[in-house]
Amino acid sequence: MELVRVLLTIVVLVLSACGGSSGATSTSTGTSTVPDRTDEIARLEADLAMALGDLAIAEDDREELERAVARVQADLSNAQAEARRSAAEAASAVGSMEGLESLLDSLGAELCPANQPAVPAGLADDLMAWLVETESEQGQTPAGTEVIIGSAVTAEGWWLFRADFTARFQPAVVARSPDGDFTITWGGIADSATVIRAWIHGAVPAMPAELALCLDVAGFVDVGE
Repeated sequence: MELVRVLLTIVVLVLSACGGSSGATSTSTGTSTVPDRTDEIARLEADLAMALGDLAIAEDDREELERAVARVQADLSNAQAEARRSAAEAASAVGSMEGLESLLDSLGAELCPANQPAVPAGLADDLMAWLVETESEQGQTPAGTEVIIGSAVTAEGWWLFRADFTARFQPAVVARSPDGDFTITWGGIADSATVIRAWIHGAVPAMPAELALCLDVAGFVDVGE
């Protein structure tokens, strides 16, 4: 609005200057003369041209701002749509996971033995010796560290069990093959028992799948507050 007022003022001045040039004055000899206002008119025309240029720039800036606002609105709309899709996918994933866990629980009730098998004598000592050997270069196995075998399952000569340690190591799920080779298949906490079972099976795919299904992994599941 300020530019419009300036333009109107300049136009009025230009018209006034042009109109004033038509008025004549009388000299002592009776001859009419016209005042020379050429410089003033040129200056006003230059001011008008500058103001028109400023107005054009302002118009370009306004259009660019409108385009920027439109882009932001489009990005916001896309982000909102993506958030809705992600929420729907998360809800679907939660539902699928809950359904899978229910299915695995049902299978476990049918396939898994009711009683835990007797753990082979020397299993804890063999695991500790393997750990000392594999960790010997780092010297990270404190002397006197003992293994405590927790829940365990077996099939086809394989063993899968929980191992707790009196020092250094965190609780872990360990597999031993019929050849006596050990593999750490899980350590840490997860939000779901299904995730842990899938990880265990993936760590040793040659191991019978029912072992990953039947082992009690409740101690590794985050139950929340």
